[in-house]
Amino acid sequence: HNELQNIDLTIHPGESVALVGPSGCGKSTLLRVIAGLLEPDAGTAEVFGSDGSPSERGIGFVFQEATLFPWLNALENVAMPLELQKYLSAADCREHARAALKDVGLLQWAEKYPRELSGGMKQRVALARALVTDSRVLLLDEPFAAIDALRRERFNYELWRLACKRNLTMLVVTHSINEAVSMSHRVVVMAEDPGRIVGEVTVDLPEQRDLATWSSQNFHDACTQVRQILEETGALMHGDTDTSMRCAETETGVHAHAHAHARN
Repeated sequence: HNELQNIDLTIHPGESVALVGPSGCGKSTLLRVIAGLLEPDAGTAEVFGSDGSPSERGIGFVFQEATLFPWLNALENVAMPLELQKYLSAADCREHARAALKDVGLLQWAEKYPRELSGGMKQRVALARALVTDSRVLLLDEPFAAIDALRRERFNYELWRLACKRNLTMLVVTHSINEAVSMSHRVVVMAEDPGRIVGEVTVDLPEQRDLATWSSQNFHDACTQVRQILEETGALMHGDTDTSMRCAETETGVHAHAHAHARN
């Protein structure tokens, strides 16, 4: 069966969009199509007009697992993409890697190896590695899924600030409604069999967000709207979408139009 069908999604430069939906609806597949890692059976996926490789599209990709090289320290892991491109000296590669680690708050851990880092730290190293090549587009496939709730909320906030600082175009896959709303300008809701877009919620929150934003009425309202779409499409019956919500106290960047089959 088609894993994706009639997908038509445009993300504007500097915009952040979150994808939510049940497991198996094609969220991760869509990210891979946009990244150029999977070719659709029909249609196109363009990033700033390019349909080439991830590096040609200016894309950084952060997966569910950090996928760091265990024999390299944090600095060396982050510098690796630059070294492979072979247009900077080794010293310049390390300087860029230090700047990326500083952006994610891990400069003091630069000499540590993956085995010496917590799960959250390893994911931040992976994030720094995705950003070190000055990617314009950041694709995130549940990067903080294995991190406890309190640290995950803080990481969401830090990632949002970093995206604003760098004017990144961002597409985030998550099963958490809170996370989807907190890190996006829009939440796109997908359903399965076939994977398709069934709704969209505009997030009416300020660009400069802080932890207090997550307790606002607008945050609560956006979470409620996303949950309603999931309920209407039966997605919540699968039980794999986190529907818990924080209660309130009082030029085209990316375009995808595609059909895709699952491939092993």
